[in-house]
Amino acid sequence: MRIECQLFRGLLISALVLTTLSYGAVSAQPEKERVLLPMPSEPGRQSPMQIVTVRVGDQRVEPGRAFSGGEGWFRDLTFTLKNVSAEPISYVEVGLYFKTPEGARAEYAVHPLRYGIDPFVQDRSAVPDRAKAVMPGESVELKVAESSLASLTGLLAHAGVRAEVDQVKFDIIAIGFERDVDLMWRHGYSMRRNAADPGRFDAVGRYTLTKKEGLE
Repeated sequence: MRIECQLFRGLLISALVLTTLSYGAVSAQPEKERVLLPMPSEPGRQSPMQIVTVRVGDQRVEPGRAFSGGEGWFRDLTFTLKNVSAEPISYVEVGLYFKTPEGARAEYAVHPLRYGIDPFVQDRSAVPDRAKAVMPGESVELKVAESSLASLTGLLAHAGVRAEVDQVKFDIIAIGFERDVDLMWRHGYSMRRNAADPGRFDAVGRYTLTKKEGLE
């Protein structure tokens, strides 16, 4: 009986050790190949801001080229955007696009990264701690904020996006102008605030950088 008990205890301890080692192997996720891709856009699309660098943590990455990253790598994303227009920029929004499972209501779950005052906010004087406008030639960084991590996690869970994300797409969604609060750039188009419905912007044509502005 004593020999059987000792044998049982030995088997139990061995099982616990194996379980612990297995759990440790799962918890310490190795880095895998990841990739960032720009969302497809209309040919010839112009924008008053351009993404000049992308980083994951301290690692600079090139869109479209695979790089090594651990689980949750997209939470450490930072985009540097430069104002290549002749106008001060009061708002810029970059979207992170996560592919949803087949049969989902939307093709992508989108998490926004924002700087400045949203053009839909009409009374800017009511906005506390107003961000400084990005002047022509200046740059600004957009990153996943600590305060938004819970909402990002909830978004992905609600959309059914699996925890192990290998690919994320990105795009500049919207840009607001300091000197004309009724004008907005969106996906390559100039949008003008609707006089009858101030909460709506209507497309007035493709956005074009003037000859005095920096396309080079």
